Amino acid sequence: DLVNDTVANGQTDPCSNTAKLADLATAGTPVDKLCDALVANDEEAYLNSIDFPFTLCHSPQDEVIPYENQDLITDVLKYYRNDYDFIIDQSEADEKLMFERLGYVLETFQIDSVLQNKRTEFGPIDMPYFSISEQVLSQLKDDEIYRGHLNNLIYIKISYNNFVKGTLEKNKHLQKLILEELNSFF
Repeated sequence: DLVNDTVANGQTDPCSNTAKLADLATAGTPVDKLCDALVANDEEAYLNSIDFPFTLCHSPQDEVIPYENQDLITDVLKYYRNDYDFIIDQSEADEKLMFERLGYVLETFQIDSVLQNKRTEFGPIDMPYFSISEQVLSQLKDDEIYRGHLNNLIYIKISYNNFVKGTLEKNKHLQKLILEELNSFF
């Protein structure tokens, strides 16, 4: 009430609001301790002394307010921690399985040739293309280990697609919460 009343009266220092301080003192509030605490916790001098870019957000009533929506902060932090970790883990697993599958094929089956072609789908970079005979392709189709590699890749893709679907919904929800938080400032 003290800060709101001070702002409503066009003042900037709550401790110079003598009328409201008198009301508080009459109600038994130790106003001298309150003003000492306000002065001791005033960050304005500190913020003006540092050489670091920052933006201090506050409400239209010029109150510096805490984030009341702690769930939003927690959700945002979880997004950056958990979601990015999952993407990194999935990418590493996908790459590892791809190289294991390729290594298995190279060690087990006869590759006729490898070409270096510039493919525009991926930009102008050299991409290797393997030529495998119909006989070797038939052997690959019947090879349980190779099929196991492909099943692992399917699992990775399903897992990633489920993650993306859930993350898309989570991101939409976070966007809504962030907009609500921003709108509460005005």
